Amino acid sequence: MLKLIDIDKTYDNKIKALKKLNLQLEIPQLAVIIGPSGCGKTTLMRLIAGLEKCDQGQIIINGKTVNELAPSLRDISFVFQDPSLFAHMNCFHNIAYGNHATMGKDQLRSRVEKIARMLGIANLLDRYPSSLSGGQKQRVAIARAICKPSKLILMDEPFNNLDAQLKQSLIKDIRALQKELNLMILYVTHDRKEAFELADTLIVMDQGEIVQIAKPSAVYHQPINPFVASFFGDMNFFEGYIKNKGLYFADQCIQLSKEYEDGKVTFAIRPEDIVKNGPIKIHDVQRQDRGNYFLFIAKINDQTVMIKDASDDFFDSIAIPIKKLIIWQKNA
Repeated sequence: MLKLIDIDKTYDNKIKALKKLNLQLEIPQLAVIIGPSGCGKTTLMRLIAGLEKCDQGQIIINGKTVNELAPSLRDISFVFQDPSLFAHMNCFHNIAYGNHATMGKDQLRSRVEKIARMLGIANLLDRYPSSLSGGQKQRVAIARAICKPSKLILMDEPFNNLDAQLKQSLIKDIRALQKELNLMILYVTHDRKEAFELADTLIVMDQGEIVQIAKPSAVYHQPINPFVASFFGDMNFFEGYIKNKGLYFADQCIQLSKEYEDGKVTFAIRPEDIVKNGPIKIHDVQRQDRGNYFLFIAKINDQTVMIKDASDDFFDSIAIPIKKLIIWQKNA
């Protein structure tokens, strides 16, 4: 339904925003683009929407190359951070806007009312934007985008200006709408928690490139490189080397269960995957109460290690489960 081929974009100040970017999303789903500020997320959305032109490459929506088409002809809807509602129209007409030529009057009313019910704004249809809260306005903007029977709905950080409780409620609504109406949604956020709660597929960007496309659980537990690993939560990183299936680091050796090429490696493990009490001695243990868990910071020789545990009991040794290790081999 969406295919991007070798997309390049460089701005006048010679900043390379996107570099030979490729992406293919074939089935209706909620795909989330995430990455640090300045990685190219919003630029990519604006290119797909037709608000900017790419320097090179193809943008294909539902089998049709749309590079030269105006935004109104691309069969997409767009939800911005700012709801941008029409002040002179009530909520019903804001949601229905642009659809009178494609649907009959009764069909359009039925669709508006159904989407409004799913978003919890059915009681607001006769009200005007000036009487709505920020969360209500954003729900109306989302309803307007979804009301249009588009092949692709783009959402660029639509919850960015909302408080945590409103955001959580809208996340549930968006998930329900996507499943119920079988929508193709491409969503941009910088919020990791939001991304994990929303995404069927995570698209991780860094410095104008897509570095990993996978299910959220795979991105978290099998990150493709140290950047992705560190971007999604606390991570312990170690430098070491492998020899004869032994992983050596900080005067320790862990026997691996599968073959790796001998040589230098970077490896990592999540703090919650480390087990208290095991063969590896630790020292200088400090404890921090994080509310729903305790974070222990300790040393393995001169290497700092973080351990998360539900118990506040101190300990003097750990085990590192080999099944939880993430290993990146270094080029010679």
